Amino acid sequence: MKIFNLEPKIKVLCVIYFMVAQSSMMARATSDSFLLKYFEPDVIPQMIMAAASLSILLALLTTYLCGRFQAYGAMKLAIGGLALVMIGVVAAVFLIGEKNTAVFVLAYMVCEVVVILPMVLFWGMAMGVLNPKESKKWFGMIGAAGTCGCILAGYTVSLASKSELVNELSLGLVTGVLMIVLVILISKADLFTIRDTKSVPSDSQTASIFRKMALMISSRQSVMMTWLVVFSAMVLCLIDINFKFLVRKDYAGSELYDFFGQFYTYSSVAQLLLQLFIVRTILTRGGVFAAISILPCLLLLTAIAALLLNRADAVYVGKFITQVVFFTIEYVGLQMLYLSVKKEIRGQMNSAIDGLTRPATIAAISLLVTSTFGFWQEDAVVRLNLIIIALSCCWLFVAWLNYRQYLSSLLSMLNTRVTDFVKASPLKMNSLFDSQLRVSMSKAKSFEACFWADWIVGMNKKGWCDEFRIMMANEDVTLKIHAIRYLSKFGGEADRESILRVLSEGLSPHLRLEALRNLAIHGKGEELRFLEPFLDDNDPSIRCASAAGLLGASDSTLSKKAESIFEEFLNSKEENERFHAVQSLSIISGVTTASVIGRLLDDPADKIKNKAIQSIHKHDLDSTFERLMELISEESLKPAISNCLKKIGRPANELIEKRLSSMKYGEAPDCYRTLICFLIESNESKRSSSIEKFIGQISKETERTELALEYFSTMGNFPQGRNLKKFARKELTDYLQKAEFYRENLTKLPLIRKNEPIRMALKFQFELRIEALLKLLSILESKIDYKKLFKISAEGGANAEAEATEVLKGVVGPTLSDRLMALAKDIQKPLGDAAGSDYFFATFAESDSRWVLAGLLLMLSKEDYKPHRSFVQTCLKKQDSVVRETALEVFIAYETQRDAVEEECTTLCNDSCQGIALMARQALAAF
Repeated sequence: MKIFNLEPKIKVLCVIYFMVAQSSMMARATSDSFLLKYFEPDVIPQMIMAAASLSILLALLTTYLCGRFQAYGAMKLAIGGLALVMIGVVAAVFLIGEKNTAVFVLAYMVCEVVVILPMVLFWGMAMGVLNPKESKKWFGMIGAAGTCGCILAGYTVSLASKSELVNELSLGLVTGVLMIVLVILISKADLFTIRDTKSVPSDSQTASIFRKMALMISSRQSVMMTWLVVFSAMVLCLIDINFKFLVRKDYAGSELYDFFGQFYTYSSVAQLLLQLFIVRTILTRGGVFAAISILPCLLLLTAIAALLLNRADAVYVGKFITQVVFFTIEYVGLQMLYLSVKKEIRGQMNSAIDGLTRPATIAAISLLVTSTFGFWQEDAVVRLNLIIIALSCCWLFVAWLNYRQYLSSLLSMLNTRVTDFVKASPLKMNSLFDSQLRVSMSKAKSFEACFWADWIVGMNKKGWCDEFRIMMANEDVTLKIHAIRYLSKFGGEADRESILRVLSEGLSPHLRLEALRNLAIHGKGEELRFLEPFLDDNDPSIRCASAAGLLGASDSTLSKKAESIFEEFLNSKEENERFHAVQSLSIISGVTTASVIGRLLDDPADKIKNKAIQSIHKHDLDSTFERLMELISEESLKPAISNCLKKIGRPANELIEKRLSSMKYGEAPDCYRTLICFLIESNESKRSSSIEKFIGQISKETERTELALEYFSTMGNFPQGRNLKKFARKELTDYLQKAEFYRENLTKLPLIRKNEPIRMALKFQFELRIEALLKLLSILESKIDYKKLFKISAEGGANAEAEATEVLKGVVGPTLSDRLMALAKDIQKPLGDAAGSDYFFATFAESDSRWVLAGLLLMLSKEDYKPHRSFVQTCLKKQDSVVRETALEVFIAYETQRDAVEEECTTLCNDSCQGIALMARQALAAF
């Protein structure tokens, strides 16, 4: 940090905090000295409670002032008021202090207010004018300035203690510093006024201010932060009171001023070291949670050590830790929590929570100590430290809750929560819903009635026979079909007769076939005899479906006749007749269909094979699996095969895994990838080590990443256990490293026209890794819209970037979050010097991506060709047609040896790729 190159507002903040901290520390030493010098031990808790009560009243006043005049206006008024009161106190102590010790009651209470109030208002003002990035960058510097003020204050009090007018001198120094702060505030008003808020609202807005304050204090975040302040104040107050008891016992008279001066000097030196070397590191590396949890952890360890060693003087250590850590790391961490609220209300919220809650807690603890004074005088080591251990544990827990709420509030500020449209509330289908649906159906037009009928059939709802009988009488064919489907399943004998009449007398072939199929599917045994008359029907589809339904008939004569008819359709040369056979597979019952499906899978028509695949069930899989494996190379059949295997479930997965275990990726890469895709699509319940193993055996990085991306996408439905998150974090680190590799190379690529193909190829690889990272981040925390978060970080400026980084820190930690945020930056901006073509050939010559290799080839110019001639010749022998075609184009354009070109073109004239063969022949013709 270059101190003399600071922004004006940072310089002014450093100066003001130097003065505020100096006045606070001198007031602290002075008040402690008054307390121990002029009051008995049993009165000390009462004095602390009285001072805290005054602080509460003033905190309420300053909270109102913050809402009315902003934090800056409230601080200016408060500092001015305190300076005037301090002038009166100095005069009173000088004139009647020795005659009337009651003056020291007022002096003590005013000093206690000076200790806390200006500091709370200062941080409220500072948080209003600093953005998150500036806060992290300059909190250490501002805190160091305050620590220097504390050191100077301690040294000043020690010197003042040697004077006979030590009381008046100490109070006068505090007054003088406050007046200097007031002058600075008045002269620098422009720096601290928030322009988008009116500084002085009208009187009619007073009620609104109080309503806003009440709403602000009652929010979840305010409640959580209040509990954090309460537990910290309880522990610190208990330590402080017992510290004063011990100091009063060990020191007396004029030694008190000297002790407090030295104590606060040494503690301030330790604070300065923390501010200069540790605070910024903790904020940027450890984050907010580390900042707000370090102090309770240290006090917990100190209390445990005090119990084990049985040392009463461990209170000195505890007080030293609170004095050093609270006013550096802990208090700064607490201020960071306010970054998740709007800057206009940070000062008011700070006054309401910290300025009000802390003195209220101190007052309550002081009252408790006063009423139980004897309790703290006996066996104090055990009792005090056990209480501190319990409170510190609660403090840590509340700190964790605050951190979670802090991240949640940042998400709300950034508007990057995932909106889940999938998880809809379940539809309550009670009697009222059914009655309303009946009314709607009775009044619905044909289209609406079809919609509700289809829904009722799909839901398998009973008790709707009357409504569907009305549909059965309707002339609309679609309504009749829905009625047939429902009544054949839930209707009685009369309904079956009406459906049979449709089959016998219906004029629509489609309606007749629907009636026959539904009656056959829901009929059993002898009920299927109704199909016999239709074996001789004029409609081939009716004839075939009837034969299929009677294949399992108990009457052997009838079943043989049905088999003969069905075989005619199955072996027909007409595609339409074979299609009738495959459509009738669902009607067959009582006999195995595996052999029939196997024959249909060999049919030349894809339409028939597709329908046959859809008819495969669990008991057919063993006999048809090998044929399905042969058919997966046909793109048109892949969706049907995938749905079939997914429908069968675990038995299909076992066969696929067995098949993959017997294969090697290099032998049949397309089949290997397709089978892994099938496994991924059907895996909906848990993480699969076998899928991860099969993906890991894919040698091509691009294909491996694409499959891993599909696998990660399914994990959003998995239970978010510790092992899954551990796996996701490990994969995240690997894919982050790969994404950084591609981004680095993209920034090294010169922005010239011939590099556009390789740029597009590398950008695709980069974006593929980014997609994988987004999926892995969703596994770690599914409530965040990471795409939106990265977009806001890249486009929203310094404030948005800092807030987004804080959110990511809560998910992956500080180191990975900084690296992830770096990926959100514009990849067009160079990070360093541009690299030449030799660098890219050395880096990507062995790439498994066809587009990267093609991009490298297109980078070549006439001058670059000769050094990379061997690379071009290697690409001419690649299996990928895109790479071979690009290599041939470059070879023809730049190869100077005519014989070599002619020889290569002669070889490629018969290439399997028509484009390559045509290019080679055209080149030969040109010769």
